[in-house]
Amino acid sequence: MSVLPVSQNKRRALYRNLMVGLIAILGVLAFVSRSFGVEVHQGASLILLPVVALAALQFGALDEVAKHAHYAAWYWGCLAALVAIGALAVGLSNGVVPFEPIATQAAHWIGSGAEGGFVAGLLAAPILMLAGYLVFSTIHWLRTR
Repeated sequence: MSVLPVSQNKRRALYRNLMVGLIAILGVLAFVSRSFGVEVHQGASLILLPVVALAALQFGALDEVAKHAHYAAWYWGCLAALVAIGALAVGLSNGVVPFEPIATQAAHWIGSGAEGGFVAGLLAAPILMLAGYLVFSTIHWLRTR
């Protein structure tokens, strides 16, 4: 007898709900780390491993139409993020976009100096790509529900 739910929809929901719960725990760990200065890197890494495994299981449980919708959302979301990064780079280099407020916010959340700038640049692309994916995935969900 299988422990997993029988239907494909129930398995996907189980995988998704477990991932969301683990990611919520990551959010709590990040809050604890930033608020109290507690080192949580090892715990966060241990939580991310099952999230990766569950993501692979959930994607494998999707049907072809849902997989195609995810591919399209990632493509358009990442393309929108690349356009936003390019526009931001051109705006910052030409003085159209004020640099100081952005640098102040980044320094507040990430840290100042060369290391903080590196981390901000490193995080800019994936965060914008994820935001683009979420926008296009939401648009697809609203159109097909």
